[in-house]
Amino acid sequence: MRVHPATQYRMLDDAPVLEVRIELNDTMGDPIKASARYRFELVRDDIDLNETDALFYRWDEVVQTEADQVERYDPVTRSYVFPLTLENFAPADHTTRLRARADLPGGRTLEASAPLISRDRR
Repeated sequence: MRVHPATQYRMLDDAPVLEVRIELNDTMGDPIKASARYRFELVRDDIDLNETDALFYRWDEVVQTEADQVERYDPVTRSYVFPLTLENFAPADHTTRLRARADLPGGRTLEASAPLISRDRR
């Protein structure tokens, strides 16, 4: 599993979101689809803080049904798309890291993380 490089802060319907894209790959590196329970955590990554102080947001999402697959999977980027709601873009003013975990049926867990680039304030 990896956090796709197109993950970004953006506006969606006049609301700030963190648009997360997650790729699942088989052992040969080819993209796959899979049901999973996802946990995403947006943490501050620019200073040494304890886990509680570093956490900006936590979201839980589920991709389980065929309808979920159709709604979340983007065949162009071969990734699952999760538009996660933010109260504001304040986290984008800091160096942040997205931590992602996917709990698959059968008990297997996949994890990935990636630094996020601050939102362009043009």
